[in-house]
Amino acid sequence: MKIADGIEMLEVPMNLMGRESTIYPTLIWDDETVILVDAGVKNSLPGIKEAMEKAGVPFERLNKIVVTHQDIDHIGGIRSILKELPQIEVLAHEQELPYIQGEKDLVRLNSSFMDRINSLPEEEREKFWT
Repeated sequence: MKIADGIEMLEVPMNLMGRESTIYPTLIWDDETVILVDAGVKNSLPGIKEAMEKAGVPFERLNKIVVTHQDIDHIGGIRSILKELPQIEVLAHEQELPYIQGEKDLVRLNSSFMDRINSLPEEEREKFWT
């Protein structure tokens, strides 16, 4: 959904543990810079690409990601994006870094949820993390 010239709220489908929903990362751009605010979950990349194209901004122009906070639906897609566009600059508060890099468990994921994730086979566990 267009907010203003150069600002688009993207509608991206999300599937997390079999639960379908929609996330709304924001795209901000001008002639030189394309910024994605939040990166969705790991499997969000196809939806992000499609929504960017629909907004008229080619995915290949993306050059920055701003991370608002370390919830899985905000940071989970970072690594997938960086695999395709390794030159992208990721901007986040320094206190978020250990969560983004997987060094600390996400704050909002309680221990029982983390236990369920950690008990999954490795292939399934990988679906949650970047």
